[in-house]
Amino acid sequence: MSDIASLRQALMQAATGREKLEFMKQIIELRNQAKPLLAPNGKPSNLNVMQHAQVRTPEFKAWFGDFEVAANLKWLDEGEPVAEIKGNEIPQAESMAKLADWIANNWKERGEGVIPRPDTGDILIDRKSIKDSAAHGLSSNKVQAFYLVPDVLRNGVLLGE
Repeated sequence: MSDIASLRQALMQAATGREKLEFMKQIIELRNQAKPLLAPNGKPSNLNVMQHAQVRTPEFKAWFGDFEVAANLKWLDEGEPVAEIKGNEIPQAESMAKLADWIANNWKERGEGVIPRPDTGDILIDRKSIKDSAAHGLSSNKVQAFYLVPDVLRNGVLLGE
């Protein structure tokens, strides 16, 4: 029996009924998706669907280590900036509410609204997103961060769940 087959057998024996069900649902979802399976480096995976699902199980990661976390930490240490700001992108405004409106309009002008993410699913960014966060306080630094949100969501990496 190959090492992969042995590992598959061990994983399935160790898994509870619920874990097996979740694993099988994940395999079905992977088989039904139209886009190719990706490795942590963003390139097409060399693994088949079953292997792709297996190496992402908690049991596999407990035994061999979490390669996805390692890849994300490497990206964090060595990656390029996901967004940049010069400091002159945000206009002066007499109130934070007007700045929030400006950001929402800016997102709309840049064609934002829904940012597709393969790891989390689509993320909606709109005026309500800004107002919800602004309810906790809105500073000029926060407004600058809001300006960068679309680029960070599009180009960034999910480090943990």
